[in-house]
Amino acid sequence: MVLNTSDLPTVLAFYQSIFDLKVSDWVEDIMVFLRSGTAHHMLAFTRAPHTSLNHVAFELRGIGEFMRATGAMVRNGYSPLWGPGRHGVGANTFTYFQEPVSRFVAEYTTGMLRIDPDHEWTPRVYPGNAQTSDTWGVASPRDDAVSASLLGCPDTGLWQPPPV
Repeated sequence: MVLNTSDLPTVLAFYQSIFDLKVSDWVEDIMVFLRSGTAHHMLAFTRAPHTSLNHVAFELRGIGEFMRATGAMVRNGYSPLWGPGRHGVGANTFTYFQEPVSRFVAEYTTGMLRIDPDHEWTPRVYPGNAQTSDTWGVASPRDDAVSASLLGCPDTGLWQPPPV
């Protein structure tokens, strides 16, 4: 899962201190990838003007299943928002789809980099460029429409005070 936040340093400190999550890597100072096991990341945060859901990823069991799932979505009339491709950070494949009613974004993925917990891992800082976004170079560039979809709607919280 990737969440958007307007206060990346505070959110990162909270998740590291409360859940003991480890930083795997960064994209510049705008996105951080966190892990609790061997998967490169199970949670990430990206800098945004408001708090919201960026997307939820569904990890499939291999490239064959990934391509069949992507194909099934296309055959059912859902064009990919972005992908297929392979991310540089985490080395996982991606195809993003946007749900038509709520506009939530879901990602199919596979091949996530695994980190051996018995060996030191030094987080890297990747540039925020097309090569980092898609090392294969086959997906359409991440354009303003994709970025706007991943920005989501501001989260108003669970409780709203009644009007005065």
